Order: sequence, then structure tokens, then C-alpha cells
Amino acid sequence: MIVFAAVMWGSLGVMTKALYGLGLDPWSLTFYRTSMGFLAFAVVVLATSRPSLRVRREDLPFLALYGLISTAAFHTLYLYTISITSVAVAAVLLYTAPGLSTIMARFAFGEPLNPSKVVALLLAFGGCVLVAGLESGSPAVSPLGIATGLGSAVTYASFGIMGKRARERYDPWTVNFYCIGFATIFLIPVLAVPGTSMGPYPPVAWVLLVTMAVGPTMLSRLLYVSAVKHVEASRAAIAATIEPVSAGIFAVVLLGELLSPTQIVGGILVLAGAVLAQRPS
Repeated sequence: MIVFAAVMWGSLGVMTKALYGLGLDPWSLTFYRTSMGFLAFAVVVLATSRPSLRVRREDLPFLALYGLISTAAFHTLYLYTISITSVAVAAVLLYTAPGLSTIMARFAFGEPLNPSKVVALLLAFGGCVLVAGLESGSPAVSPLGIATGLGSAVTYASFGIMGKRARERYDPWTVNFYCIGFATIFLIPVLAVPGTSMGPYPPVAWVLLVTMAVGPTMLSRLLYVSAVKHVEASRAAIAATIEPVSAGIFAVVLLGELLSPTQIVGGILVLAGAVLAQRPS
């Protein structure tokens, strides 16, 4: 189930590029992906686990912050990175997240930085340098693309770090419901960004939007949350590293995007760092 969820996440980049070609922009796509994903998620939760929606009032500010950082900011940064780089590059930069999460966990929970985590950070950093082309003096990715790509990684890493605290009190479905719901609210202002297209879109665009909402946004979370109940969290995280691999394959087969040999080596280093970062202490 984890591998299937990761493959669905990997398909997100190809669907994003297709929707850009159908008239959407990063801002409208971010809002539609999040809001429609919330609607899909709400239907499932209200139909199967309505009592789990009860939360303490004092926890709402944290859940709102969680939604702002780990979903609203993440969706915005990742989809924007795809728009100015490529699907493969955006996916590789995103998967520096496991390495970054080790630093965040060190400050948030006092988790030790053992040798394997340090090596993982170095691999992730070295891989980013190669993917961005910084070692050549002629960057293949713009500074803005690097910044937004790494920003997506930081916000993606926060999903697990902040979620660890939230899950101490609440069911994963409760956490995700409020996280995506608050994110939708926070994303309403992006619709006022100059040049944002709200339609009309061709029917195929709406089909892709619904597919994105049900698949990579809602169903993938359902599969992942269900699977981690039966396997170790570290094994689940390692299995999920198939996401950038599948994203790269989809990009090559369906979009004709290619990474240079140096960027491929960089991607391998990032993946190696992601796996190493999840090794038990």
C-alpha cells in the first residue's frame, strides 16, 4: 500500500504539468488541489468517523499552524517549483526532506544526530549541488527554483515533525482533516495574486483536478496512514522514497523530460540520503 501511495504522489508532477498546459497556474492549481482534496477527505471522514472530528479548542491554533506550514505552504512551493523547473528536479529537491527532518527533530525533540544521519545530510546536500548544477559554475536550476524546491522540502518535513505532536492526542484522520481544512482557508488569498486564472477550463482539466484530489491528495494519505499501522515508521519512510523515482519515470515517459548524467548521480545521492536518514539509531 505504501508503494502504491508513493507512486500516486509521483504522478502528481505529470498531472501538474498537464494542468498548466490546460490554462491553470500555480496559484489556482494550489487552491483547487487543496480545497477539492479537503472535500474528498471530508466526505470519507464524515461518512466513516464523524466522532473523531471532536478536538480541544486550545489545540485549534496548533492545528491551524500545522495546516499553514505542512500543507498550504508545501503545496504552494512544490507546485510552483514544478512550474519553473521540471518534475524530476522538483521531486529530487523535495526528497532532501528526510535529511532536513533530522535537523528539525534534533531541535524539536532532542533526537540525537548520529553518524548515519550526518552522512545522510551530506549525501542530500551533495546531491542537491549536482542536481542544481552548482558544481559546474553554470547552474541548471535557477536560484529561485532551488529556493522554492528546498522550501518545499522543509515544509514537507514539517508534516512529520509537527504531526508527531498532533498524533499524541488525535487520530491521524482527525489531524489530516483539520490540517487540510485550515490549509484551504489559508490559501484563499492566493486567488487574489495578479494573473491567477480561475477558469473557464476545458472538461479534461476538471477530470484531472478531481483525479488529483481523490488520488495523490486524499487516497494516497488513506493508504499511507492505513499501512503505517502495520509496518515500522522507518520502513514506511524508506518505501515512500519510490516517489521521486516514479516521478522521474513518469516525467521521462510522458513528458520527455531528461536529467543529465550528473543530475542522475545527484538524484541517487539524495535517495541514498533519504534511506540512510530513516535508519534506526
